[in-house]
Amino acid sequence: MTMEVDGKEHLALDLDVLNVTNESRQTYGLRHQDYERYRQYCSQHLRRLRQVLGQTQSSASKPYQKKEFPDEITDSRYLHILLFQSERAWAYAMELKRESSSSESRKHHHVVKRFRRAALYASQLSEVAEKHSAEKRTQLDVKAYASLMNGYLKMEEQKWQEALDHYVAARTIYETLAKASNAHQETLCHSAIDEIDPSIRFCAHMLRSSGGTSQHDIDDLVSAMRDKSAPGMDLLEAQLAEVAAHSRQKRAQEMTSISWRHTTVELRNAELAMSILKAQETAQAESGNDVDRFDEVLSAWAEAEKAAKKAIKEDEEATAKVKSSKSAETTQNLHFCYTYAAYNLYARSIQRNLSLAKTIVKEGGRPQDIVKLYDDVLKNVGSIGELPTVQHDHTFEQEVEIQSKYFKAWRCIHVADAYSSLGRYAETLGLFDLAFNYISQARASLQQITPQNDDGLINITEKELQETEQTIRGRKCKAHAAWYLEQGEQTEDVSRKLEDMDLDEVDEVALIKRLDNYPASMTAKRLPHLVDFPPVFQPIPMKPMLFDLALNHVEYPESLSTRSGKDQASGGWFGGWFGRK
Repeated sequence: MTMEVDGKEHLALDLDVLNVTNESRQTYGLRHQDYERYRQYCSQHLRRLRQVLGQTQSSASKPYQKKEFPDEITDSRYLHILLFQSERAWAYAMELKRESSSSESRKHHHVVKRFRRAALYASQLSEVAEKHSAEKRTQLDVKAYASLMNGYLKMEEQKWQEALDHYVAARTIYETLAKASNAHQETLCHSAIDEIDPSIRFCAHMLRSSGGTSQHDIDDLVSAMRDKSAPGMDLLEAQLAEVAAHSRQKRAQEMTSISWRHTTVELRNAELAMSILKAQETAQAESGNDVDRFDEVLSAWAEAEKAAKKAIKEDEEATAKVKSSKSAETTQNLHFCYTYAAYNLYARSIQRNLSLAKTIVKEGGRPQDIVKLYDDVLKNVGSIGELPTVQHDHTFEQEVEIQSKYFKAWRCIHVADAYSSLGRYAETLGLFDLAFNYISQARASLQQITPQNDDGLINITEKELQETEQTIRGRKCKAHAAWYLEQGEQTEDVSRKLEDMDLDEVDEVALIKRLDNYPASMTAKRLPHLVDFPPVFQPIPMKPMLFDLALNHVEYPESLSTRSGKDQASGGWFGGWFGRK
């Protein structure tokens, strides 16, 4: 950024207050809380700056005369002089504060005086930066520094409300600068915020305006202070918006591509890049499940989708007149950007409806209201499935189908709850069975693909499907129990029917004994006699009778010798004598 002075262009004044003060404090003493060493360094650094810029006294013998800055400042080192004057006074005040006790009123007066001087130099720094048209970021940076020093002063003077206003202004600036900075500057801004938060909490405690101590309480307190429209807050908000827009425009010029679902395409349309970048910043700044925050994000993505549609229309008109070798690639990239913007719009809308549904469930609202929200969710899922890039990506189509089955299952669950509240348990059980089928289909589809949804907006996992199955089983058991309890109210009718039954009266032979004859009593009002109950006793043998059926098939030998196994041919005197063994 340049400015014109005496017909010549000069670079605008630039000063990174957080970076300069952080490096100086950490290098020269404050790493070990040595404020005296840091104060001495500030004095030495101021002496060197005055020598370089010609701001030293001409002679030590002459009385001190304050040298004013030139009318036109083109060197940022003039800002460094005011910055380190403020730092030196602040370090001296902190040194005295560590050494003094609460009972020493004189030292406390000296501490307040040093803080007042630090705040004075910081305010002069902010005025000089604004007067000589420093960069917008520099103006906000020094304004935050001045608010911080004034907050220290008012807190030491125990003016809690004024101190709180200054701290909130400084914190607001640092929050905005963190979003429009690189990684190093963002870290410095968050570090400054961490140092401011305890002071805000203490001032709020002294004012009895907040009893909380968590980070969420600090954020709520800062938001409340902004809503009160403190003096100068409207101008500050305008400056912050201007700096954010300037930073976004600068980054949009550097944004040459967009990456999504492991795919990177070129992005040459500046207006489309600005819209997408703004939507991304708004989405990153989203905190919690506040409906207003969702509305801001949806509005930003709607603008991005509109810009993508406009870019596609302009490309179609240009392609109709003249075609080139890269026309098809450019058109494909624009369709990819449109799908990216539209998907984020629909996905954020789904998140908003799901958040509202959870809120209704917690508050015990009607299931009918939840079903309406799930109808909108299913419409958005269907719109995602109709996007051009989705139809050419099988994995993406499967993911959308899984999401559709999952949300249909939850819609069935809430419809079943509505029927259950009406006492229609048959429909309730049928809807739970349908929801279980949807979950089973979603699990089967999920096992067949590897999800590539790296943005985490709508991510259906195996764990969520299992939890949903458990929910369905539990609610189905409750519906069964409710049905049985309702049927239990008819106990008197059942008892009367049991009393009317008489098992002793038998009008005819049991049906099981005359299966060949058609029972004439089937046409009667009373049921036919099927079996004898209790059964009639029949006599049976006390001991079993055994029959040897194999005895008839045994062949016995005809003579005794044969039965004994002796051969008659070997008999006689000599045969018997010599035949013996």
